[in-house]
Amino acid sequence: MVVHPPIAVCPGCQGFERSWIDAPAQASVFAFTWIHTAADNSVIGCLPYNVVLVEFSGLPEVRLVSNVIDVPHAQLATGDLLNLVWEATDNGQMLPRFRKI
Repeated sequence: MVVHPPIAVCPGCQGFERSWIDAPAQASVFAFTWIHTAADNSVIGCLPYNVVLVEFSGLPEVRLVSNVIDVPHAQLATGDLLNLVWEATDNGQMLPRFRKI
């Protein structure tokens, strides 16, 4: 059973033995929306931006909330194929983001 986000105990068998599985490099858009109003002043310069729910083939029921970068507003659709990219933040944290294929 694959679980995301990672947790200490398997929800299926209640076991503590877990292993890490890297996310596949390709995914697809399960659902998305565009944000046009800033909830915080720190994101005003990013408007509009998208929030996507991404699904990975081969990992049933695992979905990740992220963004598709470098995509115009009208060119994002459910089912679009994506490549995983890692983007560094100002503090050095790496975030999983996606680009359309």
